[in-house]
Amino acid sequence: MPFQSIRQSQWRFELDTREGIWKGGEGGPAVVPGDLSRSRLITAISHEDPDLTMPPKKPRLSHAILEDFRTWIKAGAPDPRETSPGSTTVKPPVSLEAGREFWAFRKPLRPDLPQAGNSPWAVSEIDRLVIAGWEASGLAPSPDATPPVLLRRLHFDLVGLPPTPVDIVNFTQDVSQRGWEPAMERVVDTLLASERFGECWGRHWLDVARFAESSGRESNLTFPHAWRYRDYVIAAFNADLPFDRFLTEQIAGGFAAGGKCGRAGATPDRHRIPRDGDERAQ
Repeated sequence: MPFQSIRQSQWRFELDTREGIWKGGEGGPAVVPGDLSRSRLITAISHEDPDLTMPPKKPRLSHAILEDFRTWIKAGAPDPRETSPGSTTVKPPVSLEAGREFWAFRKPLRPDLPQAGNSPWAVSEIDRLVIAGWEASGLAPSPDATPPVLLRRLHFDLVGLPPTPVDIVNFTQDVSQRGWEPAMERVVDTLLASERFGECWGRHWLDVARFAESSGRESNLTFPHAWRYRDYVIAAFNADLPFDRFLTEQIAGGFAAGGKCGRAGATPDRHRIPRDGDERAQ
């Protein structure tokens, strides 16, 4: 800020140009490149002189920020707004032409499938590429999972709960009668349609949102209507709500038009909290 626009400026510090920083004020140079002891700026921001403190009448800057200023002065107080005579332009480590050859900027091409990956284990083309890499490293695939093991993996991944003994028997019979793919499609569709799916995967969002039914501190204040937001998140996952719409409703809450999802019409409404006398199911 220019000195003329300051109502009262002690020591006549002007820090809006490099010349002003190096010239300093009545007490001497504000910054002497490479010399911390002669740099009045360090004295000011360290609050070593009660008559010269920056910022005035406020707590001192953090230790990390002070160290940044010291490092900057030790390095010669470079000013990115100006270029010193004789300096050379720093070239980027990679040229534009070389950058265009980076794999992420090149058009994908279908690779030739390796002959080494032509194994009965490979079901898809991707499997052939994977098994070729294994063979090159002297590795072999693990045995296929049995129907009960595979069913447990699907259950824990999609709904977070183990299958029942009846589920295991039915899946094993389905695999033997119709084959792996039809049996897996039926199980996956059933688990995705289950309300447990939203409970399992909505939990991850609730963790990010720091959901809780009480403050958890010494007083441990309870939030008796927190279940409304919890049920909304679960219903949103079960309804396959598009992610952009889900984020919009997180921000807008009950003000979002049509922002209702689930059996009880739950919304992420943090603006209108029901009173204690309201019924849970409305």
